[in-house]
Amino acid sequence: MTQSEPWRVAGPSGQRYQLRTNKPSVPIPNDILKAALGTEGEVAPSSGEFSAAEMVFSCRAPMSHPYFHERLWELLKLPEPAPLEQRKVVLYLSRSHGGTANGGRRVTNEELLLESIRELLKQRGRGEQLMVFNVSSVPHVHDLVGFFFSNVSAVLGPHGGAWCNYIQFSAPDTFGIEFMPTDMFGVPIWEEASMRQRPFMVLPITPVNNQHDMEVDPALVGEALQKYLGRPSPQPEPQPSYTWDMAPLSR
Repeated sequence: MTQSEPWRVAGPSGQRYQLRTNKPSVPIPNDILKAALGTEGEVAPSSGEFSAAEMVFSCRAPMSHPYFHERLWELLKLPEPAPLEQRKVVLYLSRSHGGTANGGRRVTNEELLLESIRELLKQRGRGEQLMVFNVSSVPHVHDLVGFFFSNVSAVLGPHGGAWCNYIQFSAPDTFGIEFMPTDMFGVPIWEEASMRQRPFMVLPITPVNNQHDMEVDPALVGEALQKYLGRPSPQPEPQPSYTWDMAPLSR
């Protein structure tokens, strides 16, 4: 999103531009936007009147194409992740302790689930530990990336916005388990994870109330962690061409 990328920014070279957006609740989105805009632009609040020689209205569709993800990492100058065998944190994304933009999708037996995971990790005897994610402990994007890249081998928890941290800022071989209430099934996280060939699974759960809260079976979570935690996943290789059968696609 710099002036050297004309597919994103219209206007003659040297022209300054603004990105008008709502004020984020945490600093990380601003860090990303400032890195993307570079020195030729600025982030400005969307409230109030403004005038401009040219206006580009962005699409609200998720930027799920892998190129966006790769280019973002380049703009932020992110380091290489630590090898999987050195990352020992299983990170839980809770919705039960505030900090969410909206309510619901809580895990009603969360303490039992967390204790079950801790016991499993202890039995595995590989130095792995469970942590509950606290975004305030990693206030800026490089703090967040440093934590994920150096420590996190798996992420799990109920469907919600915190999963964007897994999609954008975890190492490609980080395992994920998303708890999904069946009455508000959403695929954005699975879609992006699958496009990047992440080791990822969705656990559909019938909610217990109209707030989409869920009771999660610790045995199912434990079985998945035992099978996939710490196992390297095959990474995609660039291909010179695709072997799609175009006949069915043209129907």
